[in-house]
Amino acid sequence: MFLVGFDLARFGFKSEGRSPAPGAAGAMWTALLAAATILGIWMWAVTMAVPGERLAESTIPHMIAARAIAGDGGRQR
Repeated sequence: MFLVGFDLARFGFKSEGRSPAPGAAGAMWTALLAAATILGIWMWAVTMAVPGERLAESTIPHMIAARAIAGDGGRQR
């Protein structure tokens, strides 16, 4: 949900030039940093729960990670 409207960022520019509207650049960088942080935490949690070799040989590594972290119920929900 952080990147909703990120593709519409060009509408945040002033019509006179290519300079961003006040606060637009900061908001975009904050959203990008938040998404990267969440994905980084998820990557760390998965690598602590499941060996990398097991994830690499699967076509659905997210299902293996969900089962390892939350048990069979995590895989089904």
